[in-house]
Amino acid sequence: MGTGGLPGPLDNWITADVSSDAVRRAVMAWIPSRYEDPFRDAKRVARMPNYWHARIPASRHGDGLIVTCSYWIDVKTRTVTCDLFGVPPEDTLE
Repeated sequence: MGTGGLPGPLDNWITADVSSDAVRRAVMAWIPSRYEDPFRDAKRVARMPNYWHARIPASRHGDGLIVTCSYWIDVKTRTVTCDLFGVPPEDTLE
């Protein structure tokens, strides 16, 4: 699958987040995995067809929070568009 929506959301997260270089590298390494299987380890956002949310492995901060990405999947065009990177409170992902 191709990707759209970069680097805007990614740049916005990097600018706003105070993560370590290791966390940033983990996020950058995770992005290409969406090309292979955008649905893997992701949850569809309720009442929003084709909008998905996933935790990014190996991106846990010292405070225990983990970076997430929300993104659109267009199956017809085989495109993933990253919409938002961030570190929400853990209880919002359950």
